Amino acid sequence: MSKDTSVIVKPKEKVPGFRKNVSEYFGEYAGNSGIHGFNYMGEPGRYLSEKIYWMFLFGVSLFFCVGLINQTWIKWKSSPVLVSFAQSPSPVWSIPFPAVTICPQTKSKQRFFNFTKAYWDNVDGTITKKDLDRLNTISLVCSESFNKEGNKTTSYSSLEFLVQVAPSLRNIALSCTWASESDAPCSKLFVRTLTEEGICYTFNILDRDELFTKAVYLHKNFSNHGKSSEGWSLEKGYPENSRKNTFPRRAIRSGAGGGLSLLLYLYQQDLDYFCQGVQGFKILLHHPATIPLVGTPYFRASLQQVTVVSMKPDLMTTSESLRGYDPYKRQCYFSHERNLLYYKSYTQENCNAECISNYTYIKCGCVAYHMPHMKLMAVCGSGSIECLTEARDEFMTKRIEEGISNQKREDQRSDKAVIDCDCLPGCTTLSYNAELSQSDLDWQRVFRSRGVNPNKYPG
Repeated sequence: MSKDTSVIVKPKEKVPGFRKNVSEYFGEYAGNSGIHGFNYMGEPGRYLSEKIYWMFLFGVSLFFCVGLINQTWIKWKSSPVLVSFAQSPSPVWSIPFPAVTICPQTKSKQRFFNFTKAYWDNVDGTITKKDLDRLNTISLVCSESFNKEGNKTTSYSSLEFLVQVAPSLRNIALSCTWASESDAPCSKLFVRTLTEEGICYTFNILDRDELFTKAVYLHKNFSNHGKSSEGWSLEKGYPENSRKNTFPRRAIRSGAGGGLSLLLYLYQQDLDYFCQGVQGFKILLHHPATIPLVGTPYFRASLQQVTVVSMKPDLMTTSESLRGYDPYKRQCYFSHERNLLYYKSYTQENCNAECISNYTYIKCGCVAYHMPHMKLMAVCGSGSIECLTEARDEFMTKRIEEGISNQKREDQRSDKAVIDCDCLPGCTTLSYNAELSQSDLDWQRVFRSRGVNPNKYPG
């Protein structure tokens, strides 16, 4: 007996190819997509030209979208920090009053040393060696380089001579008033400082023990007044428990009554128009943790004129949320992120001062008398004036070139001092903008009207 067996053979299903799968999946995705115009690209029954048209529009949109994203990325990479204005103003007492540096344009009192006569005696060959040394010293602070034939370096005794012949504070300040406190001794308000202008006098600057590190050689009593900042710092401001009359001084109210008033004068017989063609005073405003440098904005207080200065502080702070960013991304340093060799507080001005001092020493083998330096570094004399000028100009030029090219140049050995500057702005900066108004002053009539004999102040 036999059994019948039946075999059912099914046709083999055809597996769709890769292109068909892609087409089906794309059509399904396009049909369910919420992107405008995208569903037309994969919709069955559409003409090929219509699909190409919508693909073209989508490609153009995608191109511009990617371009905008790329521009946003580049902008964030180059400047990831945005500057915005505070929604509420800061009270005037929360910001220190500016440091005010007064530099007499008379560098040598003619009654003590006649610079003009000494210069022409040198031209005639009749000058004594003592006067020639003095001439070389005064040449360091004149507006032009009158004598470049002196020694390449000089001694610290030259600085003592600058102090001796420069107008003292009592010879330039007749009265000083701070915040309506009349008859305040000027010697209690001002301290003698050494700047590019020579011997100057500064109000409201930090003591040198808080300005400079122990690496700096400090000659005599420049910038030494012994007052403590009592916990103030540029980044943190005044402590909450600080006194009203704290240091650095701050204005309690706006207006002239909360500021500094000075009556400045110079004796006619002491003026020397050869060393400085313009007489009077050069006044610089800066914040208390810096020494004024080359390029610091200044204004002139001319003789026989009243000068009224209205100041507006600009305080820029950085959000604490940016502390985790790399300093080069946020383009600023917090105070703890950058230590300087010569200065205790990091500011861009202090960093530049340190850098130009190092650059000058590399180029000239000495530093200018007013630059921060270590004790073993030589101080440049009048014979190095040309080198000092070249070093300053080269330094400024290279900084500009670096800013334009934004790349470090390694083709010159002397560039190293500039390349290593790394002087980003501080994350907290304080500057002061000044507006001036001036009018003539007939001081003799003013004195007579107040019962003061002007003959007591000859010249």
